[in-house]
Amino acid sequence: MVVTDPSQPDNPIIFCNAAFIRMTGYSANEIIGKNCRFLQGSETDRTLVDQIRAAIERREEVAIEILNYRKNGSTIWNALFISPVYDESGELKYFFASQLDISRRKEAEDPSSLTKIFDPFFSTKGAGKGVGKGTGLGLSMAYGFMRQSGGAVAATNRAGGGVTFTLLFPRSKGMVEQTRQPVAHSRGEGQHILMVEDQPQVADLSQRVRQLLDGPNGVT
Repeated sequence: MVVTDPSQPDNPIIFCNAAFIRMTGYSANEIIGKNCRFLQGSETDRTLVDQIRAAIERREEVAIEILNYRKNGSTIWNALFISPVYDESGELKYFFASQLDISRRKEAEDPSSLTKIFDPFFSTKGAGKGVGKGTGLGLSMAYGFMRQSGGAVAATNRAGGGVTFTLLFPRSKGMVEQTRQPVAHSRGEGQHILMVEDQPQVADLSQRVRQLLDGPNGVT
């Protein structure tokens, strides 16, 4: 969130919170004293900018979704809400503005994203988005597994946001006899297993399972 002072020339920002700093990538020193237009860029819709300017001139609330830019040049879809703040005498003192990063929702709603989400290294999470940013390999690996199994996977946008994934597995032909065959087990002799995982919890679980298997009472 930010607070601006309309009594000063160009209605500058006089306060910003830590969430705004994280979202934009700018430091507080780079933000304070500037008009919010510094977040605009070449692809920012000028019609929406005019709507914001008109609402401020009329001292009205405005809620709008607008494309802004971070310090590193990457884009961010911003759910922006601006409201005037009056004192007890009815005089305009400040403008309060809240911002919410809705980039992932916007990207999921974009039909073109659905044609690329199974490509290796494509991710809607984006760089610099903090916790949960991905490598873009999860869906491509799932797609490859389904194709190798003779099945298919599809993705469709849901009304109101989100994506539905449909996994189609091939049907078994004929009756499958449930017979038990003796299975020969053997312990590895110095082989190495390479595991690539971007989720710390899954990597930690895999490490513990490996230690149990390698222990004195491990499975043989």
